[in-house]
Amino acid sequence: MVFGSPKIFDTMADAMLTWQSSSENPHPIRAVLVSPFQGEGLYLIYADSIYYGDQPIQMEHQSFNANPNNDQQFTRMLPEMLDRLKARNLSG
Repeated sequence: MVFGSPKIFDTMADAMLTWQSSSENPHPIRAVLVSPFQGEGLYLIYADSIYYGDQPIQMEHQSFNANPNNDQQFTRMLPEMLDRLKARNLSG
């Protein structure tokens, strides 16, 4: 998750993809989540090779702070949410 302005969401997604793919321990990235201002909302701006920066998808988590990784249920459910989004995009 990163913090930033909605005006640059797609650029932020590119930065995260570049950073992760060139790291010492690269892993595939399924999604990039951002918060426009720390603790004020959570948005999906990239998932499975599709950019959503122009129309970010609002996400909700029940974490005690701005980090959705602290919400175990959100972390468990995220792959399923991404799979549903991917299926919806493939169907039209």
